[in-house]
Amino acid sequence: MKKTAVFAMLSICLSVSAADLVAVNNLKATGVTENEALSLTDALRSELGKSGKYQVMERSQMNDILKEQGFQQSGACDEASCAIEIGKMLAVNYMVMGNIGMVGKTYTLSVRFVEVGTGKILKDYTEYHKGSTDDLLTSVIPMLAQKIAGTYQPKKNHAALWVAGGVVVAAVIAVPAILLSRKPTGSTPASSDVTVHWNP
Repeated sequence: MKKTAVFAMLSICLSVSAADLVAVNNLKATGVTENEALSLTDALRSELGKSGKYQVMERSQMNDILKEQGFQQSGACDEASCAIEIGKMLAVNYMVMGNIGMVGKTYTLSVRFVEVGTGKILKDYTEYHKGSTDDLLTSVIPMLAQKIAGTYQPKKNHAALWVAGGVVVAAVIAVPAILLSRKPTGSTPASSDVTVHWNP
C-alpha cells in the first residue's frame, strides 16, 4: 500500500471519533423480495452517510469483519440483541436495524437506532407508504435517514402560505373600502331654510 493511501486512512480515522461510527444492518424483508430489502438498506446506508453526522461502515467491510469473526447470520435480524452482538464485533457505537414489509398495497418501513454499549433503542421510526417502490427509495428512505441524523426539516406547505397571504391582502383592501362606504350615524337634513334680513 502506498504511503499516501496510508496517510489518507489515518486522517479519516483521526477525524472521526468512535461515537460517530455507525453500521446499518440489512433490513428484514416481509412481503417484499430480499433484493428489494437489500437495495433499500444500501440506500439508507448511503443517505445516512450523506447527512455528515455519522461515519457509516460500508456493507463489504461489515461482511468481511463478520466473516473473520466467524459470525453466522441467517438472514437479516431485527432484534436489538442481534444488533448489539453485531455492533460489538464491528466495534461501532451505533447500529441501525429494522424491517421492510408490505400489507395489501401499503409498505411498512420500521427502523431503530440502537446504542451498542447500552443496548438502548435511542430512536424508533415507522413510516407507511402507499405507492411505488421508486417513491419509497427516493422519498421515504432519505427522510428516515435525516430523522436518524437529526437533520430532518418538514417541507412547508407553500400552497397554504399563498392562501393565507391572499386572505391577508384581501382583508387589507376590504377594510378601508368598508370604512369609506359607511354613512355617518347622525341624521342630517336634506336641505335647510335660510332667512336673510336686509336693512336699507
